[in-house]
Amino acid sequence: METSTTPHLPTAVIPVRAEWLRVPDAMHASGIGRSLLYELIRERKIKSVCLRKRNAQRGIRLISADSLYAFIESAGNGADAASES
Repeated sequence: METSTTPHLPTAVIPVRAEWLRVPDAMHASGIGRSLLYELIRERKIKSVCLRKRNAQRGIRLISADSLYAFIESAGNGADAASES
């Protein structure tokens, strides 16, 4: 008895960039430490939200990837301008 198999065609892999990152993921993606991330959140230099159930003290802190990358970009531009003077 013959069995025919269809060849597996490679599927396209489309990279997906997350819009929101948990703190460990933001640390890994940016190279910024936990303390500095929370300082930047407190100073409202990067955008974050905390998801938690009503009346709960703990939740999940999410950091906006766009605001994190924008902060890094602006910090890099400011450092470049200062070093050129």
